[in-house]
Amino acid sequence: MVLDFNAHEQVVGIELLNLSQRSAGLDLNELQFQTTEARMVK
Repeated sequence: MVLDFNAHEQVVGIELLNLSQRSAGLDLNELQFQTTEARMVK
């Protein structure tokens, strides 16, 4: 997984490399995701 950040260090893109090769039978026409509350990491 590769995260792309903008100048404000916010995630603006997510790349899942070789996903079709690693997940046989996966429907690549559908994307489901879940969010959680933001937490500051020190």
